Amino acid sequence: MKKIISLLLSFAMIFTLTIPTFAASDKSFADGQQEKTTIQLSAGSYIEITLLTNNRTRASNDSESFLIKEFIHNELTHTVEGSFGGSQLICTNYEDGRMVNQKIINVSDRVSASRSESCQTVATASYGSVLGRIVYNKDIGNNSPGEELTVYSKITNQDLESYTINGKASDTISVIAGLLLSVLSVFIPSANTATSMAIAIVSAYGGNVAGGAIGVLFTEKVAVDATYYTLTGYHSTSNYHTAGYYGIARLVKTKNSNAYNKWFYEGYTP
Repeated sequence: MKKIISLLLSFAMIFTLTIPTFAASDKSFADGQQEKTTIQLSAGSYIEITLLTNNRTRASNDSESFLIKEFIHNELTHTVEGSFGGSQLICTNYEDGRMVNQKIINVSDRVSASRSESCQTVATASYGSVLGRIVYNKDIGNNSPGEELTVYSKITNQDLESYTINGKASDTISVIAGLLLSVLSVFIPSANTATSMAIAIVSAYGGNVAGGAIGVLFTEKVAVDATYYTLTGYHSTSNYHTAGYYGIARLVKTKNSNAYNKWFYEGYTP
């Protein structure tokens, strides 16, 4: 029994990928671990993005909150505060280093999500197909055959997830990037990718991406193929199956995004 428990714990440790945190954070940006990314927009403007992570080990999108600062000629002109999975963006405008106005954008007013189920896939075997095997030696330095755990992968569902993003002429690139980070953080784990995606979308509509208001209205649909699956371990000696470990693999299908044809994972992954 101890051996079986050890196998299961080892299996869980190998396959565990930290699940993203979607709850809004009450922490200030002075707390926790900060990561800063600077993205040049033009010769005289840039964006600085600070991600606030919790105190756990940094994973793909373990961040809770973000602060986007937009600078023109090294002068702060605009900030956007939000959180991954959050419902609001706090947008503040500055002139000569002083705050002149502030507004709140409800993310649901600008971004809507939909799922169009395209197919239901069930593998022939109850636990799916064999993904691989893990072999454990009985003792360190013992060359005799060890215990073997077979890992199965089964696709449970596939569908097309789409997100419609609405931009206003008065928005800035930092606002569009903030909307993407708020809603699409599941498969856009980096601030750099989200900003590049925002620039690609606004550029496609002929908008200004060099700092300040983008100057165009747009409605853009970001499509993602999502594959839902389970991973199961099987120990033949004891005829024991682990519980199913769930995960989602997403493939970005929108061609005018910097993340086109890239895979992003949530939950447990091989």
